[in-house]
Amino acid sequence: VFFHHKVEELLDYFPRSVLPVEFGGDLQVDTMKEWVRKANKDHQENTINGQPNFY
Repeated sequence: VFFHHKVEELLDYFPRSVLPVEFGGDLQVDTMKEWVRKANKDHQENTINGQPNFY
């Protein structure tokens, strides 16, 4: 775990495109909500047991 004293330091480790606006990035809240929805859907379809066998 790393703690950063300045928000600008995050840009040394993460691209601006993946950081939310409040942390100096370009990612809008609506984009983040859509990403979470997709991640949750992917998780439901592909559980910890792995992807279903389509063959």
